[in-house]
Parts: sequence; structure tokens; C-alpha cells
Amino acid sequence: MNQLPPTAEVKSFFPGIRKDVPETLILLVHCMIRGRTVCLYKCRTEAGSVLNRPNLNLDSVYKRFVRFYCKGSVDVICVGIAWLLIHLTKTREAVFLVMDSTNWKIGQVNINVLFIGLLLPGGVFVPVLWLPLNKRGNSSTAERLVLMNLFLNVWQHLGSSPVTVLADREFIGLEWFVRLRRSNFSLVIRARWQDYLPLVAQSLDKTIYKTSRLIERKVKANGLIQASFAVDGYTFYYTAQFNTGSRKGKDKWLILISDEKDIA
Repeated sequence: MNQLPPTAEVKSFFPGIRKDVPETLILLVHCMIRGRTVCLYKCRTEAGSVLNRPNLNLDSVYKRFVRFYCKGSVDVICVGIAWLLIHLTKTREAVFLVMDSTNWKIGQVNINVLFIGLLLPGGVFVPVLWLPLNKRGNSSTAERLVLMNLFLNVWQHLGSSPVTVLADREFIGLEWFVRLRRSNFSLVIRARWQDYLPLVAQSLDKTIYKTSRLIERKVKANGLIQASFAVDGYTFYYTAQFNTGSRKGKDKWLILISDEKDIA
């Protein structure tokens, strides 16, 4: 733990950032791990051991840590950390981004944060970028695109690994799906039963009622059914199966929308 990785190796993941920034990042991570805390004032006491400099000025270390969090290039640093994690965990062949949000109130103040994060092996989730929303309720397509564009503006200079966006039912919308595909992102997004049933019915040349009956019969017989529909020249697959994880019979269906046919 006392041996820091070569700064030059880490610096390549932070284009346009001064050399001292990744140096501080590495030091800070080691101090957090050694001290088992994210409190900067406590982390500073570990810096001497990490750097093998027992007489290190702790006040200077603390100011250095504080300056790190005052940097203006937050997006570049956060996405750089994501790419560094991908490199270290050797998940470059398949990069999964999760979009989610959290929404609650403190008194009369709305706390609503939209974020995207990296899904690592073992189910570990690391938030990468976030966008505070001054409202209650779900995000709009425009708000999601603002956040995704922040990520994309940095990502396109770092890696060419294929990216798949994973999200729950609040992150639906045909415009949203198309914009993700235009950015060369794949997607697997959960939907409600009725959300795209008319498009599926149209592609099957059936009524919505007959399509519903067909889906139920096929799922009972085969475990799932998959149909496709097209939007703005992009093909999307509607996969339906019984939701084995539903509680007390609620949420009977698991519906997934993806640009990939095989999402097992």
C-alpha cells in the first residue's frame, strides 16, 4: 500500500489535467484506504506513511486535499477515474453504465440528483457524474442528455470500448433511445407492460389485444417472447418474460427494451 503507482501511467487517463492532480488523487485514495475514512482531516495523518515521509507537514497535506476538490475540471477527473477503473479491472471489452436518480426532501428543500455510474465486476457500482435537479419527480429526456453529453465529451477522447447503458423504467422514451444509439451506446432499459405495446402490435400486424394474448401464450410456453420495432432507422427489441422477482404477485411482467437481440 505504501508503493504508489507510477504517476505517468495514471496521468494518461486525465488528458489536459496538470500532473499534480493525479498525484493527489493517488495519495488521497491510499490515505482513505489506510485510514478507513473519507474525512480529509483524518486522511491527512496517513500521508506521511504512504509517502514514507514521517515529518510531513499535515496542514499542507490537508490544504492539498481541499484544493483537489476545488478543481474546475470535475467532469474530466470523474470520467478519467472511470476509465482508470476500467483499465485496472480489465473490463474494457464490455463497459456498463448505470443511470439512476435519488429524490427526497430535507424540510422544504428538494434533493433530486440524476447520476450515471460504472458497473464493475461483482456488482460494484461507482457513481461517475451527476446532475442536481431543482424539482421533484422523474428526469426529462433533455436533462438526461445533458448528463450523458458531459460523459461523452470526455469519454470520446479516452476509449473506444463498447458502452451499454442500463436503466430502470423511469428512463424510457423513444427520443432518449434514439439519442443513445446515435452516440453509439447500446442500451438495456426496463419498461412497463403498456409502454411500447402499440409499436410491437404494429410490427406484428396485430391489434393490441391480440398482441397481449400472444405475448402471454408465448411466455407461458417458452419463458419469453421477443419482438422488434423500428424508430428513426434504429431497430429495438422488446423482450417480455414473467418477473420471477416480483413480490406478492405485483409487477407480473419483466419488459426490457434493447438494441441487442441477445441480452441474456
